[in-house]
Amino acid sequence: MPVAEQGLALNPDYAFLHFAHGMAAVRLRNADTTIRAVLSPHDPSIFSFKTLLGIGLMLRGEPDDLSTARVHLREGASFERTTYYPFIGAALLGLRAGNTDEVRIWISDPLKKFPNLNAEYVREAAHPFYEGSPYCDYLDRLIEQGLPPGEKRLIEE
Repeated sequence: MPVAEQGLALNPDYAFLHFAHGMAAVRLRNADTTIRAVLSPHDPSIFSFKTLLGIGLMLRGEPDDLSTARVHLREGASFERTTYYPFIGAALLGLRAGNTDEVRIWISDPLKKFPNLNAEYVREAAHPFYEGSPYCDYLDRLIEQGLPPGEKRLIEE
């Protein structure tokens, strides 16, 4: 966090530093700092800021924030140059709502798009939200089994 803050003090227009600052805030579970990450109008990576905003709103955890987070994460996932983070965030929101079918869909899509995605990446992405909880284990099993969308097989816990 201090490195990103020093960089922003030197160059407040550098979009990547805003993103790095926001991601550092995610690690510290600081929702408000994450949400304040500013998007440079010159940055082509708007998907990353949509994702970051969704994650920050998830961290804050208010019901209205969770609804808005879902919108931002879906937008982040819709970009061609996206990462797996918005998919994992949307899956975590589905878990929180108890909607396992939605979780399976959000996991199956990145498995197609990111063939190297594995349980280790999922745990890394989910860490700020559910470290040590059964949710991480559930997501791990979904990734390892590669469930396609709509599959109704129960995963034993």
